[in-house]
Amino acid sequence: MAVPVGLAELVPLAIMRESYARMRVSLRDMFLLRHVRSKGTIQRLSAISIGYAAGLGLYFPLLNLHFEHSYDINAAEFGPIVALNNIAIAAAIVVVPLLVRRWGKVRTIVYTRLLAIPFLASLALAPSLFLAVFFFVMRGAFSSMAYPVTGAFSMEVVNERERATTAGFTHAAFDLFFGGSIFAAGILLELGGFWLAFLVGGSLYFGHAMLWYQWFSNHPIDVASRVPGVTRGSR
Repeated sequence: MAVPVGLAELVPLAIMRESYARMRVSLRDMFLLRHVRSKGTIQRLSAISIGYAAGLGLYFPLLNLHFEHSYDINAAEFGPIVALNNIAIAAAIVVVPLLVRRWGKVRTIVYTRLLAIPFLASLALAPSLFLAVFFFVMRGAFSSMAYPVTGAFSMEVVNERERATTAGFTHAAFDLFFGGSIFAAGILLELGGFWLAFLVGGSLYFGHAMLWYQWFSNHPIDVASRVPGVTRGSR
């Protein structure tokens, strides 16, 4: 059933037209970032992406198994839970611009990712299905609120001609470590159960958020994203 929808996505893509910069760079120079000026920034963004991917991979692929084994539900019953989670994510993302106006982009990323950690930890030990669904939905909402902000910030802190390189390295770093952490998740599941995988994943979430704060807090792009007077006027 997903195939027709996927094919329909190609229609607007076929209509789009792109222009390409005339810049010849060897594959070796591209991987060594010799053609970019924002090498340090790209390396930091890639490291942050690695931390998030590693944490996400340790627990996200196990969520359906957690509900199945801990609360005895089947795939058909898990579907509405996922739908509810996506609705909560959509509702949460709507308020992201208000948070950026108050806190700035970096603090919005940091605070929302940190708020997801208690719900992730609680999900691992929830005594009932009702609480598990609540923690699952809240974790998804808070964790996903940062997605549009991280993407926008990553593109703004580098030169326009370096955006494709930045996106390539950060996405490649995410995919590689997400896949590797899924393998590690199976080991943790065998050693200590769901709670251990969720706990280690939450710890990596925390480290990921701290790297954002350490490296980019009060960056000019972050400062410019705040609206003067919003924080002072809302006590």
